[in-house]
Amino acid sequence: GTLLRGVVVAACDLHRPVDARGQRAAFVVEVAVDEHLIAGRVGDGARRRHTGRQGCALHLALLEPERLQAGLVVVPEDAPKRPTAAQLTAAKPSAQAMESIAFWSDLEARARGRLLLTGGQWNVVSGMAEAVRRHPVHDAYLAEAEREVSFFWRDAKLGIPCKARFDALRPDGIALDLKSCRDASADAFARACATFRYNVQASHYD
Repeated sequence: GTLLRGVVVAACDLHRPVDARGQRAAFVVEVAVDEHLIAGRVGDGARRRHTGRQGCALHLALLEPERLQAGLVVVPEDAPKRPTAAQLTAAKPSAQAMESIAFWSDLEARARGRLLLTGGQWNVVSGMAEAVRRHPVHDAYLAEAEREVSFFWRDAKLGIPCKARFDALRPDGIALDLKSCRDASADAFARACATFRYNVQASHYD
């Protein structure tokens, strides 16, 4: 297949576990947009903390949009600040702290089992998703693809059960997997491929 440079988004698996050896698919086609172009630079620490949830949200937005509303909760713009550890353990928290504790307890209860994003994180995700949809490869490669395709087999040599799940699989056999990286330049993305050993992942599908 054709390899297209871009940002891509690491997906998480929100589906039920299966007792089998598995590995996320290595890409054949990669499509997305550099997060820096959408939101500007943010600190590396913040990026590391939030990439997983944002990646899952982008995965839903692009590959399973029918599940997005049920699977995502966005923190309201007027939400109070999260209560601090000191406020949570205070013997007599202030009225403001009690309001904050009550708000976040309710929000996190409603978000249990779902993705909880800040408004800023959702803006990044929705901007990235829209950029991908505008890319000509989106229609060319995803229009006819089946989403979230699972395969199960038993390894001929080891006799152990194995599994694979493609983000999308086209009728012509081209598999697509969404990934993310901090830098979408050719050199940086090549380094990310080596760092995360996508070539090793690819052997799982041979």
